[in-house]
Amino acid sequence: MKELFSSEVFEVAIDKEKYTAKPSSWTIGGISKRISNNPQRLTLEQLAKSIEEGQSYLPCKLKDGTERKGANWESQNLFVLDIDEGMTLQVALEHEFIRSNATFLHTTFSHTEQHHKFRIIFAANRLVNSSRDFDSVMNWLFENIPQADKACKDKARLFFGGKEVHWINKENRLDVDEIIDKSLRGDKKKNLNISPSTPASRLRSKQLSHHPVIIEAIQKGDIQTLQDILAITEITLSKRQVVDYLKEIPLYTYLGISNHKSFYDIFHDEDNPSASIYLSPQGNGHWLYKCFSESMPFSGSIIEVTMQLQKCSKQEAIDFLTQVFRVKIKNQTAINNFSCQYERYLEYIDSDQLENDYPDLYLVLHKSNSLHILRALLSLSRDSINENGTQIEFFNSLDTLSRKLNASKQQLGKKMNLFNFLGFIKKLDNDSIEQELLASLNQSQTKKKYKYRSNVYVIDILGVELLTLANQRAKVYLENKLTLNSLTYEGVLRNFGQDEANKIFPQDMNKEIHSVHNEHAVDYAKFICKQIEMKGWTTQKEVVNGIKLNKKMTVTQKVDIFKIVIKEILDSYDLEWIQLTKERKLALNIAETALSKSSFPKIIVLKGSIS
Repeated sequence: MKELFSSEVFEVAIDKEKYTAKPSSWTIGGISKRISNNPQRLTLEQLAKSIEEGQSYLPCKLKDGTERKGANWESQNLFVLDIDEGMTLQVALEHEFIRSNATFLHTTFSHTEQHHKFRIIFAANRLVNSSRDFDSVMNWLFENIPQADKACKDKARLFFGGKEVHWINKENRLDVDEIIDKSLRGDKKKNLNISPSTPASRLRSKQLSHHPVIIEAIQKGDIQTLQDILAITEITLSKRQVVDYLKEIPLYTYLGISNHKSFYDIFHDEDNPSASIYLSPQGNGHWLYKCFSESMPFSGSIIEVTMQLQKCSKQEAIDFLTQVFRVKIKNQTAINNFSCQYERYLEYIDSDQLENDYPDLYLVLHKSNSLHILRALLSLSRDSINENGTQIEFFNSLDTLSRKLNASKQQLGKKMNLFNFLGFIKKLDNDSIEQELLASLNQSQTKKKYKYRSNVYVIDILGVELLTLANQRAKVYLENKLTLNSLTYEGVLRNFGQDEANKIFPQDMNKEIHSVHNEHAVDYAKFICKQIEMKGWTTQKEVVNGIKLNKKMTVTQKVDIFKIVIKEILDSYDLEWIQLTKERKLALNIAETALSKSSFPKIIVLKGSIS
């Protein structure tokens, strides 16, 4: 007899924030953090209401106090399928299997009349608290609705809220035990005996050059089965050693392949063997998988193979392999603690509170169209915690970063300088980079014939003190009317000094300023001083329009130079750049022929010459 839950409640975690559109990628960390700390037991009606109000949800219970990861999954009695293509909403509502088993479905934020996107929610007749039982239920659902996104097999998958709920049958329940009985999982021993020589095997012998149970276990994320078959022993490594260690594990052992020099590809059916596993010719000890098929070629390490089998991200594959091969990471507690703090930091940077607390900082980021890039960069770097668990450390060329952040390389370079100037990131100089890493970066620079090596960046969590300092810097930036174009080595040198320039541009340390640039600074100083001597004041517009430099130089270029040299000129000649008022107009006897009655620009004057 099917047993329904008392009070008809279901394991689910709900985000407190409500969205009206699909949340941006950089907000996911904050959602994950909030949702992990908000487990609920809701009725179907309560869940449906939350979804329609735009609240993200996690249809399972995690271990108490843990982050949103598959390894922390504890139990579940709701199952969700994501339909992005292959089925319309109307077909789903009339689908016999869905009508007989689902409770309701809801459209997603991306759903349109032209492209239907929705999720189907199934309720189980009992709590599922075994990974194998979870896999059995999900595989059964996939068999009956093959159009569903296979990423739904992730036990800790986060689902965003949606637009509209369509009820099917609130009384429908999945009979978990009946599903498990039908599942191949219930016959594991028989599966373990399948081999190429087994006549009764349902699979063609040519497809079994790999171990079928191992491949199935990898696909389903079944860590326990893999550890039992592979007889894994525990090892402790630093965080930086993990990826190399995983890539050095013989791939043929991981996949259960006996003849690794030539075998049938595990990703597609073929009549002749086209795949091979071999040691990388780079001499780094990494094992590589390659399929030479023209129709479905593939190559990669153990990480890419896992990504392909599980349809998951690179970090998810690394986390999975780390668990399978019992890798314990040094300082894991410190790393976990920093990760939690960093997620809270990301959440703050993504909130409206940033503008309220640090208005000048927010204004600089907003006006330069840099805030979304900063949020994306901080989010992208979240997995690069150093092995001591004290800060984020990563290195990338500007080419790589621009691809990952979907930004123009030229504009991203300027914005990275801004983030460095404000203190959100730091570029390490040669003395601060580990020698082995520095040698590798220099070698890559030489090979690719780049002007600069890839930068090594450090990201700290900015507390109140550092954010206050960033806000003060932003205020100076605004007062001096600086732009992204002003944040060159020379611009920072002239406005903030050589130490600051060396800090922001470590690869240009103590760079000599071109003599022509110095001549420009002298020309600007002479023109400004002459105007002040003649009438007591001048403006940026007057200087830019009046100064004679290279005939080919545009007004925009003159403005950029002005902003680079102005602070140095103000300091050197005891001048100040102040806002013009009615009182100051009268004191300086500025006629309307010089400035219109309604014009009140900032003016350059002798310091203290006017109140």
